[in-house]
Amino acid sequence: MNVTKKVVSNALVSFTKGMRFARIEINRMARPATKPTVTKAVTQSEKQKVIDNFARTTFSVIERMRDETTGVPLDTKKADGLGTLFGKSRTRPTNIALGWISTIVALEKGELNSQDARAHIVKTLKALTKLPTYKGLFPEDILIRDGVLKPEVKDLRVRFSTLDSGWATYALKLIGKYYSNDTEITDLVNRLTKKANYRAFIDPATGLLINGNKESNRH
Repeated sequence: MNVTKKVVSNALVSFTKGMRFARIEINRMARPATKPTVTKAVTQSEKQKVIDNFARTTFSVIERMRDETTGVPLDTKKADGLGTLFGKSRTRPTNIALGWISTIVALEKGELNSQDARAHIVKTLKALTKLPTYKGLFPEDILIRDGVLKPEVKDLRVRFSTLDSGWATYALKLIGKYYSNDTEITDLVNRLTKKANYRAFIDPATGLLINGNKESNRH
């Protein structure tokens, strides 16, 4: 594990800025802005706040949202009158990416031991290798059925999002670097990333990456 704290810090800042930028872009396409949006540089103190929040608050919340069998964080969970957590057995690639990143940060900040961190990451990686993909990209909506991840099918089609899958790919690359000396983890990461072909989602008319596509359910 030879990744520096700077790499982890930059990953978190990129994630939070990326999600904010995505929302800005979606709003811009819906209602074109009259003035260009200016993104302010992130200060060191702001970076530290992001790291501390991920290590303590974000990680603890995501940990409670995990599916016990696959280890992936669920989209929603609610507490009944007795405090028991329950919710829909579904998730998205962005949730999984956030779970991986927060796990590494919690480990770096001493909120999690190395054995538990590795065990969680390996469990989720193995679960994801069984999930059907399209051009190496993950389905936007993922169902959890009998301990197996499956794409959600609507009208005989499965939606694949370049935004959601992009964050999963990004987090996978981070995991691969962090555990570069761990053969099992790097092999799993390579299996999940080597087929990712984002070029298949480029609009030939504009040369820009589209936000996703719906494909026939072939699985």
